[in-house]
Parts: sequence; C-alpha cells; structure tokens
Amino acid sequence: MEARDVRQALVLQRWRYPLGGWPWRTAAYLASGVVVGALACAALLVLLLASLLLVGIPLLLLGGVALGGAERARLRLVDRLPAADPHRVPAAPGLGAWARLRAGERATWRELAYVLLLATVLWPLDAVVLALAVGAPGTLLAAPVLLAADGHETKLLKTVLVTTYPAAFAAAAVGALALLALTCPLGCTPPGAAGSPGRCSRPGSGTGSARSSPPGPGSWTPSRPSAAGSSATSTTAPSTGWSRSP
Repeated sequence: MEARDVRQALVLQRWRYPLGGWPWRTAAYLASGVVVGALACAALLVLLLASLLLVGIPLLLLGGVALGGAERARLRLVDRLPAADPHRVPAAPGLGAWARLRAGERATWRELAYVLLLATVLWPLDAVVLALAVGAPGTLLAAPVLLAADGHETKLLKTVLVTTYPAAFAAAAVGALALLALTCPLGCTPPGAAGSPGRCSRPGSGTGSARSSPPGPGSWTPSRPSAAGSSATSTTAPSTGWSRSP
C-alpha cells in the first residue's frame, strides 16, 4: 500500500521511512515555508503601512487568497491528495463581483488569518526545526569536507574543534546517525499545520466548490433508489439504502 501523506508513511513504512523520499519532501516543505513566510512577513509590513491610506486592506485580502492557493499547492509535498479550493465561482463576471464574493466568504478570512500566523509565528518555528533537525546533523556530516577545505582545523557548531581526519569522520558518523534518528520527529511537523488553508479546505469542510473523491473499490456508499425502481422494491426484499461499489 502506497502512503498518501507523511503521517501514513510514518505508520506504514516504519523503519524504512528514513531511507525513503518522505523525509526529503518534509524538509522541502519546511524550507519552502521559511521562504514563503519571510516574504509574507515583508509584504505584510508594506500592506499594513498602505492600509493607513485605505489601500492596503483590499490588497491584504487579495494577498491572503493568493497565498492560500500557494499553500494548497505546497501541501502536495507532504500530501498526495490535492486540497480542494474552498472558494466559489462568482455568478457575474468582473473584478467587483469577484471581490464582493471573496469578502463575504469565511474561507477568505481564514486564509488571511493564516497569512498573519505564517508571517509572525510559523516560519520562525520552521526555521528552528530545520536548523536543529537538518542543519546541525548536516554540519557534522560535512566535517571531513570542512576540514579538507580549511587544511588544519575546523570548528563544528561553533563548539567542537576538529583537527584530525579520524575525528572528522567520527563526527560525520554521528551526524549521519542523528540525521536518520531525527527524520521521524521531522515527519510529524508538517501535518501539524492543520489550520493552513489547504487543511481547512478538504472536501466537505466548507461551502466552496470542493469535489469529493470517488469511492474506492469495495467501499460502501449510500444508494438512492430511482423513481422507476421504487415500485419494484415494494415487492422484493427491502433495500438497506447502501450499495457496494465494484
């Protein structure tokens, strides 16, 4: 069975998880979160200053909607199932109809709240997690290369002084073990962002145009008798209201 997301991969793959591709996808998700969050922080400061002229408020809403779409795309790194778009299609053409519809949707304000959270709290946390789970073991793993580049000595993590190649390779071994050991805790980090626009816009979670996925083989789904078949069911065995998909 192929894992759909990083949490399923942790459960299904177990000891094989550190050797697969999900840890790399998780690290890419966190790294991209740092970049997007830093850019959102800078844009937020500009828009807050522009809001003094009553221009930044609609731009802030527009930025929240745009970032919500980007986050739904970014979630594909840790979840193979596409996140549905929670926004409805405007009934009338034009920017005014689109803006009025978006301003009245709860999904828009949810995305704006996520922008504020990402720009102030989430991206620094992602940066700390990456530094501890990837940066520190990666520095130890690169000890022989750093020593060869310096020629005489190198200081790892600003605390450990390495002057010989045996010590450098020992530090690299410790870094490799630490990197493998930290892949599982690292995999628990991205799904924790359950309040992101992508997580809040799963099918059935809002009033948008989300499309539910078709039932899988062997699943049970509610059956709706047709008008032509309603008379037939009165003379046969009573229907249970459920049918099994092939």
